[in-house]
Amino acid sequence: MRIASISKVITMTIVAKLMENNQLDIDKPVQEYVKEFPEKTFEGEKVTITTRHLLSHVSGIRHYETAEEIQKKKQEKEREKKEGKKLVKNENELKMKEYNLKEKYASVKDALMIFKDDELIHKPGTEFLYSTHAWTLVSAVLEGATKKEFPDMLRSLFKELGMTRTYLDENEPLIYGRSRFYERNNKGKIMNTPYVDNSYKWAGGGLLSTVGDLLKFGNVILYSYQWHPNNFFSERSTGIHMSNKSEELVVNHEKDIIKAKGLPGYLSRQTIVKTWDVNEKAKCSWDKNGHFALGWAVVPEKKTNGCCQEQRFYISHTGGAVGASSALVILPREGEGSQTVPPSGVVVGIITNLSSVGLAKVAMEIAALFEDVPMPIQGK
Repeated sequence: MRIASISKVITMTIVAKLMENNQLDIDKPVQEYVKEFPEKTFEGEKVTITTRHLLSHVSGIRHYETAEEIQKKKQEKEREKKEGKKLVKNENELKMKEYNLKEKYASVKDALMIFKDDELIHKPGTEFLYSTHAWTLVSAVLEGATKKEFPDMLRSLFKELGMTRTYLDENEPLIYGRSRFYERNNKGKIMNTPYVDNSYKWAGGGLLSTVGDLLKFGNVILYSYQWHPNNFFSERSTGIHMSNKSEELVVNHEKDIIKAKGLPGYLSRQTIVKTWDVNEKAKCSWDKNGHFALGWAVVPEKKTNGCCQEQRFYISHTGGAVGASSALVILPREGEGSQTVPPSGVVVGIITNLSSVGLAKVAMEIAALFEDVPMPIQGK
């Protein structure tokens, strides 16, 4: 099924790997990697867009609303002020022209043509505006940093992570088990969706997958976050004294570590922590307690009074597309010491082949059912 915007966190994994390998600086202007993207101004002032801005939805690049639609809405809002009544409806993005594009784009750079010359909605870094187009620019940045085509990067990642049932949502190839896609009409009746081509947004919403592959991906991220040599070693079993210099010692004994107990994560814990560093300006749309970080939405742990409500730390992303709704939630289990065997926690993935289905709440309700299930610890 289409996983919609969960595609963004899969793309974020490629970004994170390049960051880790010092192949990408997300704080450089995007033009360092994408010469074709024009320099921007806002209200007459030259501004800089970085990849970090794109990843946390604060770049000012528009979403699916076209320049004409944005201008029309501005004019109607001005009339609202004058006439003192509401004229602007909260439009469903499914009805927006660019949500239903049927044109096939041969490359990421071709897809940039949709929005690259449009004015910014706000000054980069100052406000939040969720933008899938911004992630098309992210994919162009990745191509510039690696000199590889983005679809090839995705396919390589699927292979590395063992996601054997995850594909680009290309219309021409026969993909075994690909679902049909549905939506409800104004009377609530289920209908087939119109034909669309998602080649303009591979990075931000153009992938097909299964729940099994999403769970595998979630566990890759959870394992990477939790893996540490202390999780697998004791002085008795290795003869290595784990002190403040343990990280250095571990590097020197990397082969012994891998052979003895466990493999390191696909990403380092330090990299995962960086990707979960929230931007306070970027409010999460499906959980009022969360903010966007780099790609992911993060809800921090919070408890203000004893025996009272506790806000659980988790990361997530949801998705909505033509004929698709999705949710991926990761709740790490922490505070159990170095004996916790990663991945420890709960991962929930939900996909449905129906438009406009809210799944974030039910994903968290399912996760809560598994929160108290005992997890294995080393040696037991």
